[in-house]
Amino acid sequence: MASAQFSQARIWRTINLLVGLPAAAAAAVAGGLALSGANNAGTVGVLAIASATLGSFQPVLGAQRRQTVAERCANSYLEIRNAARRLQLLDLDEMSYAQARRQLDLIASRQEEVNRTADPPSMLALRFGRRFVDRSKERVAKFDQQPEIGRADQLCSRAAPSRWASASSAAVR
Repeated sequence: MASAQFSQARIWRTINLLVGLPAAAAAAVAGGLALSGANNAGTVGVLAIASATLGSFQPVLGAQRRQTVAERCANSYLEIRNAARRLQLLDLDEMSYAQARRQLDLIASRQEEVNRTADPPSMLALRFGRRFVDRSKERVAKFDQQPEIGRADQLCSRAAPSRWASASSAAVR
């Protein structure tokens, strides 16, 4: 869901630029023509009206606000994912069932809160997000198939022996 929200933010940023840049350019050209003293009153008027019209679309669309909300929700989804991974990889083995259930409920409530505040991504954003995830999986699969480098999980297990895992999980708490 984070990749779809990041894609949605990218779409809103593009819409903001597509509306805002022509409005600014038309205003600049109209101002330049008006200050030049040329007798192009009709052209200056048309450019000023076009600039004002395009500029009025920006607050109505709210693209900048929507972009910010989508980015915030995407980052929140990543935080939730990382918290769940830390729980699974570091803490879960040492917790009782009641403690694990409590931690899982906290993570689930955080996700429900983000789901309530997030605008649903468009179909285009879902398609872009899905494509990004698929490409990422392909890159990871290619990396894991390289014998001279080794698999990612083997590198992690060599970097953090099991005697360090318990010390690091205690430090995280």
